[in-house]
Amino acid sequence: MTQSAEDCARAILRIFSSQDVRAGHALMYSAVNVQFPESYSAEDFAAGLAYAIDREWLSRKKRRRESLWPVLESEK
Repeated sequence: MTQSAEDCARAILRIFSSQDVRAGHALMYSAVNVQFPESYSAEDFAAGLAYAIDREWLSRKKRRRESLWPVLESEK
């Protein structure tokens, strides 16, 4: 079953919360993808990630490895 993009984005944010990752800290893209609930599809993950980035809940940075960062309020 396909979930809404917002629901998927919130599921991604729950992963950050469960890992105690706060604004200014990163979580590797692969760690988020692996922990994404099995009840969601790859398309759900992509839609949720795009939604979270569009809403500026997360930012995506590629350094040595791709990582996701919660956005600080002051960065908006």
